[in-house]
Amino acid sequence: MKKIFNIMLALLLVFIPITSNAKGVGQAIIGPPTTTVEKMKDWARSKGAHEEFIRQAQTFYDVSVRYGIDPAVTYAQSAKETNYFKFTGVLTIDYKNPCGMKTSSGGGDYDKTAHQKFSTWEEGITAQVHHLALYAGHKDFPKADSPDPRHFPFIYNTVSCVEELGGKWAPSKTYGSEIVNMMRA
Repeated sequence: MKKIFNIMLALLLVFIPITSNAKGVGQAIIGPPTTTVEKMKDWARSKGAHEEFIRQAQTFYDVSVRYGIDPAVTYAQSAKETNYFKFTGVLTIDYKNPCGMKTSSGGGDYDKTAHQKFSTWEEGITAQVHHLALYAGHKDFPKADSPDPRHFPFIYNTVSCVEELGGKWAPSKTYGSEIVNMMRA
């Protein structure tokens, strides 16, 4: 009986998400770091990331922590959106756009002019972090001075965890779960 209980408990723990948040169960967006800069860099190297993606790990970490967002979320999302800064989609590295963010007017996914161009990596990463914080309902958002061109108050507090970004940040319903799987790697 004890052995069966231990097996069931072990199986249950395998299926519990990495963390939970105040609103529900899932991978929290808002919260303390669940990784370190060195782990981020090692993970990026293991995935064959562009050297600039590895160099920007510290910026992802610092900006995320400054605004109360787990840097593991931001870094994994950027890896997904940019193919580890290889930019194999419509954008190029000179956009300094770490997450495929569109302009305030938006447009088609394959339209370069529909995507925001940032002047520095810190500005682009800050826009990404602000957008995540807004979605997750961070208490210090929305901000009047955000570099996020899509800092629309109506998206405030519309997700409770990374998994819920699917269908909101991106059309794919599995988008958030894919980011969580990348974080677990």
